[in-house]
Parts: sequence; structure tokens; C-alpha cells
Amino acid sequence: MKNLLKLSLIVVLVTLSSLSYAQKVEYGRFKGDIMGGYAYPFASYYKFGFVMSLEPKYNVTSNVAVGLRLEVPGFIDNDIDARILQAFTPTVEYYFGHGRFRPFVGAMGGMYRELEVATGDEEAFPTAEKTLFGGGVRVGAQVGGFRFEIAPNLLAGENTYVSIKLGGTIGGKRK
Repeated sequence: MKNLLKLSLIVVLVTLSSLSYAQKVEYGRFKGDIMGGYAYPFASYYKFGFVMSLEPKYNVTSNVAVGLRLEVPGFIDNDIDARILQAFTPTVEYYFGHGRFRPFVGAMGGMYRELEVATGDEEAFPTAEKTLFGGGVRVGAQVGGFRFEIAPNLLAGENTYVSIKLGGTIGGKRK
């Protein structure tokens, strides 16, 4: 039984690796996104939010990229207390077309770390920390080295938010 399982795993891995190299990649293999923007919190007591992210990626084919999103959204409430999340989520994106303008759709899911920060009279100090799991989808467009995306992030409790980001891509240019 163990040998059959090992053989099945090897067949799946060889098939997937041959499929990924069967298509010609017209873009550089490695790239990275640097983005920032607005984070709309679903919890009613937060006034506004912001988001910054870094995302190294690998182009599996000309239309499919996988990556690791490192994102930090923060939210401010009426008392100037803050909630900061740190996202460490694997991602996958599918790009439509091969021109300068490339719309895309994607998905992500993984670990989010929540940190609540209370402001004292003169300094800020963390009050609570916990780990959450969540995910989401994203839609956007890549225009040359510029990138725009909208991504709802679904998390447990009052941490769900939508990010609207603008930024740039380094590497991964068309060959």
C-alpha cells in the first residue's frame, strides 16, 4: 500500500512538472510586487485603514504565477487605537492575454497574525495578539510595470477587510 502511494505521488509530481514546462514562458521567471493603498474594514467601529504589501512570485507559465504575499493592513478606531494584521499567504494568479495590459484573477489563503495596539498618554503598547486563518480572491490589472488590484480578505470575527492597492512590479518582464 505504501509503495502504491509513493508511486502515485511520483506520477502526479512528474505530470505536474512536465505540464508546467510544456508551455513556453514568455516572461521572466521571477518577479516581485510592491504595493500600498486603502483597506476598508468591515467592523463598524474602525474609521479607516491602510495596507502595504510585498509579494515575491514565480511565473509557472506565461499566464500563471504563484507567490507568497507579505501584507500589513492596519485599522484606526475612534479612540485612535489600532488593529494591525500581518498576512503570510500563498497566492496564485491567472493572467489574461500577453500584451502590455494584462487583467488577472487570483486567490490566496493562509495565516494572519492580529495585533491590537492601545495608545496611552504618551506611548503605544500592544494589548492582544492572536493567529487567524483566512483567505480571499483578487481581481486587477497589470499595465507594464504598474499594477492595480482589489482584494476582499475573509477572516474570522471582525477582521474581514477589502484592500484597494496600487503599486509596481520588479522583474518578470516579457522576453
